[in-house]
Amino acid sequence: MKIRFFGPVIRPPADVVAGVEADPPAGTVDDLLAALGYAPAHRRHVVVLVDGRRLHPSDPVPPEGADLMLMVPVGGG
Repeated sequence: MKIRFFGPVIRPPADVVAGVEADPPAGTVDDLLAALGYAPAHRRHVVVLVDGRRLHPSDPVPPEGADLMLMVPVGGG
């Protein structure tokens, strides 16, 4: 699994990201965000995309080889 961060999302320490990339948690996307160190209050704002498709917190962790992008949606006008 490869995890990339886009925009103003909080970035976990590199060693934490490397550990999760090497050994992703079993379970849901919410479990993945917890393993990266995101607090529950922050997890609801982080959007996880795999191959351009948005995942929901209750979706299973993507399979090995997935390319994930984490971002916080922002708006403007």
